[in-house]
Amino acid sequence: MAEPGWWPRLKARWKDMMAEYGTVALVTWFTLFGLTVFGFGMAIEAGMEPGEVLAKVGMDPARAATVGSAGKWGIAYGLTQLTKPVRLVIVLAITPIVARLWHRITGKRAGLPAGDAPEQP
Repeated sequence: MAEPGWWPRLKARWKDMMAEYGTVALVTWFTLFGLTVFGFGMAIEAGMEPGEVLAKVGMDPARAATVGSAGKWGIAYGLTQLTKPVRLVIVLAITPIVARLWHRITGKRAGLPAGDAPEQP
């Protein structure tokens, strides 16, 4: 059987991460998503031309100009979706760090229901 491509492997790692870290992984994902959408929105507000960016990443220039005429936040969302694989890799890398930090601050084990938390010595 052929080995799966990079995207199915990343999705499998995400499922494992969700099983281990639960809410912390989800909050990390949505925080990074929100920051990315906000960042693209602010970049568009500051003068970035989305049509030019889309043309540079390989979209047909005529179609990129049409897409570039959509609303600022719609374009920001679309550009954010283009960064999904990169964001997933970042979330996979930083979630264990965020979970350790959460555990250190709150004294609670992140991602586990209260009844499943291991005994503290």
